[in-house]
Amino acid sequence: MTWLLVVTLILNVILLAAVIILWKRSFGSPKDDPRLSRGLQLLQSKISVLEDLSDRTDRQVKQLIDLMESKTRQIQKKINHSDQQIQKIDQSMRKSLEVANIFQDKIPHEEIIKRQTSAKYIQAAQLAHKGKTVDEIVDIVGLPKGEVEFISKVNRKELVFDEDQLPAWASTWNGDKSDGYFDRYSVDKLAGQKADLAYKEAFEVPQVDMSHLEKIGVEFKESCRAADESEKERSENSLQKVKENIISQAEKGAKSITKMLNEAIGESDDKVSLKAEPSDQAEPVTDAIEAVSTPPKEETREPLKTTVAQPTEPNIRPVEFPVIDSKDI
Repeated sequence: MTWLLVVTLILNVILLAAVIILWKRSFGSPKDDPRLSRGLQLLQSKISVLEDLSDRTDRQVKQLIDLMESKTRQIQKKINHSDQQIQKIDQSMRKSLEVANIFQDKIPHEEIIKRQTSAKYIQAAQLAHKGKTVDEIVDIVGLPKGEVEFISKVNRKELVFDEDQLPAWASTWNGDKSDGYFDRYSVDKLAGQKADLAYKEAFEVPQVDMSHLEKIGVEFKESCRAADESEKERSENSLQKVKENIISQAEKGAKSITKMLNEAIGESDDKVSLKAEPSDQAEPVTDAIEAVSTPPKEETREPLKTTVAQPTEPNIRPVEFPVIDSKDI
């Protein structure tokens, strides 16, 4: 009997130690998974690199915008300077034309006559091309009728010369007066109509909207935060799964230990021959088996103490145990 109690006591101690170890492993401070920590470190490093890149791109964009603005200012200054030079040229041309009108009498008379006659022919061709009759052209220009008829036939459908390539004195002369061609000389026409080139509109500094870059930065930071939160949730879920696996393994180990104990106690009972009655002899043994087979509770340790407790005197009868060799177990 003493030998059986010693065996049960040793098995209970072993079971208690196993339960304590499993309890510490399952409910103690969980160890971090090195793979998760490495993954989190890599993710944080990548996020920091991307943030640095975004900051650098923002700086480069701002530098490029500043450079473009400075270049456009320089171009605008050059355009303003060129406009001033054009105005000065226009003023000098007006002055030269005024001087020419003042000194038109000093031009040689033969040159004036040649230009006057050629201007008449040009005006006659233009009038014929516009649809004037021969008599009307003769009255306006004063050329012979035969010459006017020939000019009208040739230039009725299409002019034989290009009006854009005519000299200034031919395009600005009016044949109402025969004394000269500078009386209706248009200074504005000779200077040329100023082309309306919208230089200022073409080289205005565009207003770049930087709000979209700020929005991109905010969205990027929010995505990084969401990634961090998802990684944390995954790590917590993985730790919870590890805990569940440990608890299940502990339960399986406890079941296997109790099964082994039951088998060992059954074998020892088969080998031991008792002289007492079967009904009286089975009670303490069954009590010991039930005490060993029932797993201990996690909250209290009372079941372990009950296995060691001695049975009451009325239920115990003297039992003789034979000598058992250790080799038989």
